[in-house]
Amino acid sequence: MASSEFFSLFSSAFLALLVGVAADEPGTPCPDLYCDSMGPPIRFPFRIKALQDKRCGYPGFEISCDGQGRAILHLPHSGDLVVNSIDYPGQLVSLGDPDGCLLKRLLATRSFSTDLGSASSPFLAEAPVDYTVANCTRHLPTYLPETEITHVACLDRADRMVVIAPADNEVDSILFSYYCDTRTVLVPGPLTLGENGIKGVGLKWDSPDCRVCERNGGRCVLESGNGSSEVQCATTQGAAKQGATFVLLLITIFPALLCILGGACYLSNRANRFCHRSRNGDDDMNLSQPDDAGNTQHAADGAMGIDSATLESYPKAQIDDPGRAPRPNDNVCAICLSEYQPKEMLRTIPGCAHYFHAHCVDQWLKRNASCPLCRNRKASSL
Repeated sequence: MASSEFFSLFSSAFLALLVGVAADEPGTPCPDLYCDSMGPPIRFPFRIKALQDKRCGYPGFEISCDGQGRAILHLPHSGDLVVNSIDYPGQLVSLGDPDGCLLKRLLATRSFSTDLGSASSPFLAEAPVDYTVANCTRHLPTYLPETEITHVACLDRADRMVVIAPADNEVDSILFSYYCDTRTVLVPGPLTLGENGIKGVGLKWDSPDCRVCERNGGRCVLESGNGSSEVQCATTQGAAKQGATFVLLLITIFPALLCILGGACYLSNRANRFCHRSRNGDDDMNLSQPDDAGNTQHAADGAMGIDSATLESYPKAQIDDPGRAPRPNDNVCAICLSEYQPKEMLRTIPGCAHYFHAHCVDQWLKRNASCPLCRNRKASSL
């Protein structure tokens, strides 16, 4: 067997072992995943559709990753929203607009409100707040210290600017009355404000309820059973134990497999070099040459070999075109460990009928007068 075959065999066995160790067991929390290193961790009840099994999430909490590495939550009526952050112990999620204009989405109150608390969506308004949306002239002063005005540039027009402020701020109300057309909008939760306007809006979920489990350091998982929507709290010790087992096996078994593989490769390479040198007439194996009379040869270490005349009397045969050896189940040379190939020449030792590559067994018998397989009988006497 060639060294590449040894490598394939042991690599396959080791990979099978690792897959068996790393496989998630029922009741074990699924690992946290990320759409991007800067994004929120995704875990139960959320799951990334393309990467995690259905058991890792809860219906209605499916997330996809877009081409920019953002986590996207789809609401049936409101469409796609960017997941800015997730507070698992508090069961709150902050959502933004993929195009950076969340207020435009919020102004379509009919579609956004339809999702909240509906049968098609598990999310609720976390704490509804009234905001005043003001469409104002360009010279509206926004630098006054008493104001809580946020400029929403994505809704500006050529001669108008749009701002938003809490509806209960009297200073803002007076200011708006001089410069702006206003309307009051009930926002489903407190807004997260950023440098460029509204960054996100907070929504909550009540089911599944994993707040106590999360606060105690656990993770919710679906109860075992097909189609079950009930959840239970599982500790992360199971996953940690799996990781420790994996590391232990990696430390103890992998080096052993490497040693076996290394030894097999070494022996195979030595045998291949032996045959390569014999094919090219290399005499660096310290074999003595037959004398002029054709008598038995002696190796440098004093071992007795077979004389050339006797060796040439042993029958030779060529592998046929399909590459079939005389015996189909005996198609590997026991000396170089290589399979017989078409047109290669074989030599058979009389009596025991063992055959090998001619160039391999010739070099062997010049040094040792015994069959490489039998060894209990002298090849020269067979």
